[in-house]
Amino acid sequence: MIPSCARCAASQRRNTACASKTASPFALIATTPISAKDFSGHVESRKALPRAAAIAQAADRIASNQKHVELRNKIALVVLLVILLFIAAAELASGASNIDIPTAVAALFGSGQPSDVAAVQSIRLPRVACGIVAGAGLALAGAALQSVLENPLASSSTVGIS
Repeated sequence: MIPSCARCAASQRRNTACASKTASPFALIATTPISAKDFSGHVESRKALPRAAAIAQAADRIASNQKHVELRNKIALVVLLVILLFIAAAELASGASNIDIPTAVAALFGSGQPSDVAAVQSIRLPRVACGIVAGAGLALAGAALQSVLENPLASSSTVGIS
């Protein structure tokens, strides 16, 4: 087996596990000697740390990773909501009567020609709202079914990638 980096080769010569190859975030505690790590997971120094410091460092790294995941999820949610609003506005504008998107949004709030306001508020808005509610319901049902059956729908065997 060829090591992926010089630090991995050094750990292989010492018959110890390289820190970058460990699967558990608490693997820092189990490695000998317990050492400080940088963000890439490699051992920075060969100086041993006290066990409590190693545990605190592992906990800090886990908390930092969790904050990054939460921030990424919030950004993804905002982007998806913006896309949803844009698609809803485009759907309010589509139909038999030729209404552009700014006119449809204005008609949604009651300004504009009475025929546009009536078409948007009484025909197109209920259709868009029903589509959003139905899509959200199907998404929740799929997520619940996936968790109950413990069947990952995006596994490599289903999607065809590994």
